Amino acid sequence: MKNGIIYLAAFFISIPFMATWLTYVFSYKLTRRQIKSFHLAVYWTTPLYLIAVTLMVEMIIGVWIAGVIMILLLILLIGILFFQWKQQTEVLLFKAIKLTWRISFLAFGLLYGMLIITGILQRIFF
Repeated sequence: MKNGIIYLAAFFISIPFMATWLTYVFSYKLTRRQIKSFHLAVYWTTPLYLIAVTLMVEMIIGVWIAGVIMILLLILLIGILFFQWKQQTEVLLFKAIKLTWRISFLAFGLLYGMLIITGILQRIFF
């Protein structure tokens, strides 16, 4: 049982877009709303992309970047909060965290795709 859970987690970390798709399908069956289902899939699978990108960078380049990622996410959150403060004079932390989470999904999804291509090319040519 324990090994099964470990293998399932490793599979979804290795292929996070599969987890995103499965989460979307499952939440769509529950809610019957496409946008809400997509947002739920994004919210629940963003950590998988973060972990996958961190592990892939370590495998390809040999550098552990988890600390750098955390600092960049905090800088992004601070930037969003500063922008809110300048534009609306009211700072909504939950809204800023939500926007940071969505930007992280987009950024790390793109990074994941680029690292997949880089890893494949590296294994073929080097």
